[in-house]
Amino acid sequence: MNRYEITLTMVRNFIWILDSAIFLVFFVLRPSSFGTLNNIHYILYYSSVLGFGVIAEAIALISGNFDLSVGENIGFSAMLTAVILKSFNSPSPLVGVIGIVLVLLISTGLGLINGILVGFLNLNAFLATLGTYLLFFWGTLAIRSTVVYGLPEVFLFLGGGKIGGVWASIFIFFVVIAFFHFILRYTRFGIKLYAVGVDKRSSHMLGLNVNRITFYAYLLAGFFAGLAALMYVGLVGCVPPQLADGTIFDFFAGAVLGGVSIRGGQGTLMGVFGGILFMGITRSGLIMLGIDPNVVGLLSGFLILVAIIIDMLRNKALEKMLSRRQP
Repeated sequence: MNRYEITLTMVRNFIWILDSAIFLVFFVLRPSSFGTLNNIHYILYYSSVLGFGVIAEAIALISGNFDLSVGENIGFSAMLTAVILKSFNSPSPLVGVIGIVLVLLISTGLGLINGILVGFLNLNAFLATLGTYLLFFWGTLAIRSTVVYGLPEVFLFLGGGKIGGVWASIFIFFVVIAFFHFILRYTRFGIKLYAVGVDKRSSHMLGLNVNRITFYAYLLAGFFAGLAALMYVGLVGCVPPQLADGTIFDFFAGAVLGGVSIRGGQGTLMGVFGGILFMGITRSGLIMLGIDPNVVGLLSGFLILVAIIIDMLRNKALEKMLSRRQP
């Protein structure tokens, strides 16, 4: 591998350098606690909970669109499912299984709404998903404005249970991200999704059904929002009406830091995994440093700006390097 190839690889995988650097910083500041197995376990656990929402946003971005409603999809699908489960008035495992299926169906249905609005009606993705953001937000409060407790253990297990001392969500996350990495990289759907993200007009001229592919992207984003809902519900052990409010900023930052371009058509799930880990490492480090929650919120906004700047610089560096390589 020559110098050019090494530099190109480093630019494309910059997130892993960033992960290593931020981990080292927190390790130096808290050497007795940050590098422990318990803390690494927590980082992976938090990353798995956050990760499915990041993947949902990443898929929308790769297709050349936005989805501002992912967090509110999580809250709405979780709340509606919780209210339905409570109506059974039974903690049986079967009711819990019904809840898992139901939350995925509801969240995918909400993704279907976005897919129709953006994919088939050709509405502006930012404005359309801003509209559904508000629709899902107020819909959640209309269903119930108080916390739902006493949900079946099976329903809470995926996000709050352990297998052999390890959080079940970690196993689920690694299996899912590996599977969809394969889907995006080695299947026709993945190739078409990237093509549409790069240039919708050219993709249409090449015979791709741009509207249908965009629709499927939002459908997938909705499905991943449902997985995220199961993780968040398991994490807190109940369903508050503000379950995932404001998380869209973390989802966006994790995806873009992981190499998904806001221009569309760029990024891999392995890179997104690096972005998710960055968010997990940062959160764990800030907690150990005793940072005020309000400051943590401030830093979330800062991360958005950093993500956008990194995306711009990374794209410019790649364009410059690839243009020099042209004969």
